[in-house]
Formats: sequence, C-alpha cells, structure tokens
Amino acid sequence: MKLMKGVEIKDRVYVLKNYSMCFVGSEAVSFLISSGLASSEEAALKIGNQMIGANLIRHGYLGFLLFLIVIGSIFRFFSSSRSTPA
Repeated sequence: MKLMKGVEIKDRVYVLKNYSMCFVGSEAVSFLISSGLASSEEAALKIGNQMIGANLIRHGYLGFLLFLIVIGSIFRFFSSSRSTPA
C-alpha cells in the first residue's frame, strides 16, 4: 500500500497514553495529493474514509469511523499494534 510508505509511522502520545505505529491524518492527505492519488483535499478525505470503511485504517484514539484532518488526528493501519497506557 503506497500510503504506508508515504507517511511517517511512529509511536505517538496523546493525553498521557501511548499509541503504537500511528500516522498523522493531515500528512496522509498531503501525501495522497502530492503523489497524484487524489486531486484535492476533498478527494483525499474520500479515499481516507474508503480506507476506514474497508478496515484498512482506523482512528488512533477516538475510534471514529470517519477520516478527518483535525490537527493532531492520528490513524493506524489495522495491522498495527494496540495502544498501551503511558
């Protein structure tokens, strides 16, 4: 999957809790556009939502079933490990 190579996947901390192998949603949107996989932000969000619907990615800490580019929103590929307390 091209997205896995186009975003920085690393452990992140949110509200004193560790989340393993996450990527930032806004970076994914930028990558999708710059790589030509999406023609606009709206198209990139649609792709992200399709990936959530296909159980390829999930929101890192909120469990939303919607791909958003809210500042700091993190996502994980379903094959990534689960969160653990800090």
